[in-house]
Amino acid sequence: MPIKILVCDDHESIRDSVKLILNDSGYELYFACDGHETLEQVKNLKPEIILLDIKMPKLSGLDALGQIKALSPESKIIMVSGYGQSEVMEKALSRGADNYLVKSFSGKELKDIIQTTLNKA
Repeated sequence: MPIKILVCDDHESIRDSVKLILNDSGYELYFACDGHETLEQVKNLKPEIILLDIKMPKLSGLDALGQIKALSPESKIIMVSGYGQSEVMEKALSRGADNYLVKSFSGKELKDIIQTTLNKA
């Protein structure tokens, strides 16, 4: 069964980039463009990996993080941000995020962090 990845970002260009990078990787890709849509998708899909943008309309990634963990505790969450601020990263990790990725990432960085996160016990 393919691994489900939910990509949550309000920028279509980021969603498209991830789709291009991961299209041939054997993953099932799903997309959400705000925090509320993300929560709906998590409820229905229970994805193995969630790429969660920190800054999104309606409900930020940081605010959605706890709700996602309650809905799908097995899902691994990789926070994605355009800002490399260590205090934001620390806050996300302390709230249950499994990893962190800073935009603009390369295809190799994205694939590597997904693999690393999947391999975490």
